[in-house]
Amino acid sequence: MRRYLTVADVHERYGGSWSEWQVREFARTGRIPHRKPAGTNRLLFLAAELDQWDDGAPLEIRRLPKGGRVVVPASQERKSA
Repeated sequence: MRRYLTVADVHERYGGSWSEWQVREFARTGRIPHRKPAGTNRLLFLAAELDQWDDGAPLEIRRLPKGGRVVVPASQERKSA
């Protein structure tokens, strides 16, 4: 089993109610938990963080060195991408 979900996986997880474009837009605007490694356009998602977000956890945006970012539920302990 893979650790990270892709944009397509998140689209399927929510029953197709959001298009893949909408999932990317939610990530771009920091409205869904995800990781964006520096120097890539790749978006990675963790099911456990999506579960917390589904339960109403607020999000915290962390900018990473060299341009990456991590958006996680605020209650989660600090981790790097």
